[in-house]
Amino acid sequence: MITRGDWAKNLHRDTLEKVAYSMDEVHRKTYKKEENVRKMSRIISEGKKKLMNGEVFPKSIIEMADKLIEYLKKMNWRFLVAPKKMKFLTSDKPVYYTKINEYASEVIFPISSEITFLAFWSNSPNTNWKELKNGFWQIDSKTVEIIRDLIVRSSIKEIYFSRKVEWLVKFVNNR
Repeated sequence: MITRGDWAKNLHRDTLEKVAYSMDEVHRKTYKKEENVRKMSRIISEGKKKLMNGEVFPKSIIEMADKLIEYLKKMNWRFLVAPKKMKFLTSDKPVYYTKINEYASEVIFPISSEITFLAFWSNSPNTNWKELKNGFWQIDSKTVEIIRDLIVRSSIKEIYFSRKVEWLVKFVNNR
């Protein structure tokens, strides 16, 4: 999610560069002997390359996912299927999360223009949906509109859709 849009990519890259520069500055002030400076400079340089190439960051995502997976497994899951003529959109911040209280929270994540993932703690959010099979639910157009609204409102800068359509510009501008 962090590297999905240009804004987030640049923010992430800039932050990594600042961290690497700070590490370098602290190192130079801490280690006075020339041999230690060369050795630590080499270690920091290798560390910078790993950070900038994205070798460290994915590992931290996986570690966080390992912690969160236990919570997600305990939640109720639905794959929401949009009506025939409706489509989901997504953004540079595609996961919408809300915590109402310790017993009620939701995670919404558009997977494609036809299907959105929903995980929740409380009872089923809508009884008007039609269960299809294997966790897939046919939803109504009002629910698609609500999900679109949540995704647009939580976005940082960019909205993505499967094709160029005029209604999307109005929809986003109204939010």
